[in-house]
Amino acid sequence: MKYLPFLYGAYGSNLNMKQMSRRCPDAVQQGTYTAKDWRLVFRGVADIERSEGDEVVLGLWKITEKCLALLDVYEGFPHLYQRTMLGNVRPAYPEAPEMPLMVYTMVNDQTVTAPSDRYLQSIVDGYDDFGIDRSLLEPAIEHAYTKTTMKSTRDKIQII
Repeated sequence: MKYLPFLYGAYGSNLNMKQMSRRCPDAVQQGTYTAKDWRLVFRGVADIERSEGDEVVLGLWKITEKCLALLDVYEGFPHLYQRTMLGNVRPAYPEAPEMPLMVYTMVNDQTVTAPSDRYLQSIVDGYDDFGIDRSLLEPAIEHAYTKTTMKSTRDKIQII
């Protein structure tokens, strides 16, 4: 199987291994990477944006051309999300080579709005799948819920 010469960095529902195995069965988990000067935001769905001094942990995947095509459809590329290269990274394990990293970022800065409980739970599960500290979700969740008047049952979701 031929993998692309870059890694894919997930920060939303594509962290969820069960969902990713359906979307991209050939994807291979490659650890995590902390992107400096980026932060997670919710615009109904997850997005990342530049933010000096912030950090977001990404789940890294090796993907094939077929995976990329499937992800493009899922992410609404190129109308909703665009591909953004973050430069070269080294996954969080010693024997990994440095590789370019691609993420999807929203094309337009849409209004910050809270995610649905089901969508948020898929991300929480993905944080668990990658061993990422759930508490790192809190700033983005709090920001989204203070920006929207939507009432939610998010307290039922085990964030921490």
